[in-house]
Amino acid sequence: MTVKEAIERLKLCSENQCNICGRYEKEECMLERNRCETILLNLIQKQDTEINKLKEENERLKYSCAKATEIIEEYANETENDIKKLIEYQEKYLDN
Repeated sequence: MTVKEAIERLKLCSENQCNICGRYEKEECMLERNRCETILLNLIQKQDTEINKLKEENERLKYSCAKATEIIEEYANETENDIKKLIEYQEKYLDN
């Protein structure tokens, strides 16, 4: 059952119009209402768990991205320094 379906059933039960179970007795509607509430709580807990997992994964990915950026910047700086050294060498020894 989806959240939307459970809410619709809950609305009917709240109005004592439980067409789903085919009975209009208050006790039957209350039982159906309790069942729908339980279903909704379970669905919400599952979604909350999934959201927390996604948040954790997002944090891991942010960390990995930051580390990758750090490594790329480090190699870029090393490459820049190597190029500067080559230019200095060329100017010192090869341009004369």
